[in-house]
Amino acid sequence: MDLVVLGFEAFVGMVADAAAVALVALDGQKDGTWTSTAKTIQSIKTSPLPPEHPIRQFIVAWVVLTLGAYVFYFFFSGLNYYMIHLRHGNLSHKPFVGQVRAEITMACKAIPIMGLLTAPIVVLECQGYSRLYGPGTFLIQLLT
Repeated sequence: MDLVVLGFEAFVGMVADAAAVALVALDGQKDGTWTSTAKTIQSIKTSPLPPEHPIRQFIVAWVVLTLGAYVFYFFFSGLNYYMIHLRHGNLSHKPFVGQVRAEITMACKAIPIMGLLTAPIVVLECQGYSRLYGPGTFLIQLLT
């Protein structure tokens, strides 16, 4: 997960730079509204906390876990809807009125909470409180 956290922060930095350049180019004025927005966007990538700080790692891990869970949920539930319900019809019963909306709403409310419960485990792993020593170390131990 260390690599995911560092990769996510590098990705956010690149997106912030690109967004700031685009906003300054859109503005055309020296100190217009888009230029101040660009400065705010660039301040996102500079954090007062070092990358090894547990709070920063917690926030980044929570964001990565939450966004990943949303992508995972909507991809596979959309695939399920297309493959099962549209192609073959609803196999067991017709959903109740508002049932699909309620299920999606419940899942969207639960995903950030699951991320909050999982992020401390990721932070502890990043801080070294595990027996995970990085990619490939198990193979190296077997070969030596």
